[in-house]
Amino acid sequence: MTAEDGLIYVAGRHTTLEKEAAAALETTQRQTAHLQKMEALGQLTGGVAHDFNNLLMVVSGYAQTLLRRLTDPNDLRALQAIQAASLRGENLTRQLLAFSRSQPLNPTDLNLAKTLEAIRDVLSGSLNVNIDLVIDIPDGTWPIRADKAEFELALINLAVNARDAMPRGGTLLISAENTRLKPGDVRDGLVGDFVALIVKDTGSGIPSSVLDRVFEPFFTTKVANRGTGLGLSQVYGFSRRSGGGVSIASEIIQGTTVTIYLPRSQLESALRVSEDDVPVSGDRELVLVVEDNSDVREVTTSLLGQLGYRTMAVENAREALEALESERSVSLILTDVVIPGEYDGLTLARWIRVHFPEIPIVLATGYAKLFESAPEFPVLRKPYQIGDLARAIHEGLKGAKIGSG
Repeated sequence: MTAEDGLIYVAGRHTTLEKEAAAALETTQRQTAHLQKMEALGQLTGGVAHDFNNLLMVVSGYAQTLLRRLTDPNDLRALQAIQAASLRGENLTRQLLAFSRSQPLNPTDLNLAKTLEAIRDVLSGSLNVNIDLVIDIPDGTWPIRADKAEFELALINLAVNARDAMPRGGTLLISAENTRLKPGDVRDGLVGDFVALIVKDTGSGIPSSVLDRVFEPFFTTKVANRGTGLGLSQVYGFSRRSGGGVSIASEIIQGTTVTIYLPRSQLESALRVSEDDVPVSGDRELVLVVEDNSDVREVTTSLLGQLGYRTMAVENAREALEALESERSVSLILTDVVIPGEYDGLTLARWIRVHFPEIPIVLATGYAKLFESAPEFPVLRKPYQIGDLARAIHEGLKGAKIGSG
């Protein structure tokens, strides 16, 4: 602006678009940095969980074996305590793997209203008596595609967090709405049809200074011994692994709202075997076990023996192929995914499917980073209980008989 001969001359330019572009760039850079940090944390926690799962497999497996052999009440109580501790450890690694998006999922089509009603008592039991639980799922809410067990665990984790945020009581509201997301609507970059599951409490809220960190594993705003810092990380990992995302908003004294975006189901359900049809023992079929960890290999063959199966055990793909050439009566192959050598467990399974298509394969893993999409073969999660092992082997053998019939 200048003045000359009694006149004022003003020159200007419109900067709104420049400011909006700069703000958008800053937002994108912040989101990218956040995703990169979460990815790095995921790789670290996934690797730790994989090694820890092998340790738990040995502890849990031998505890289950001894529980079947011993009769002294003192011994049984000690073993039950060991098994309970291993189960708690299993839950911790499960949450770590969910955060790292390395937990193998079993997605199914879920009706939100029915699913939430079925676990209403479990959710209520996670809350204090002075907290009201309100579930409001409108008619017409789309079905979702998600792992039922992980979905229920995510809700329980959110309920526990809400309980701790409302020591004097309050309300926990679980609602849902259909939404069609466009680019930029949410920071996870989701596009398409989703169901937004909204979990809102009237608790103490979370300071804005730490809101961006709440999904990190082991980060917690709770006092010592009140939380592991893994609840929200499981929610984050579950939502991302399911093809969705999660956001959080909070105000001090006003409460916290967590919104989980889950993909709309197209109702392409697969036929599942009823657990009631699974026997507790085999019929002396021969199972080839491929496992590089000697302790895990030994406990796996012990559990299979208790179930009535014969076993052969090798530690890598080369030995597995040699065993298949020399032993033609193998009924099923149970292989770890992460094994040393030229072939990992998944590559070995693909090779066997081509050259020995009549032999069913079950993959055992505590770390499923290799699965960028739905697994091609049945997956048995480590550490597993003897009932899970019986079910996986039975379903594999039954599937082979149906295919050959």
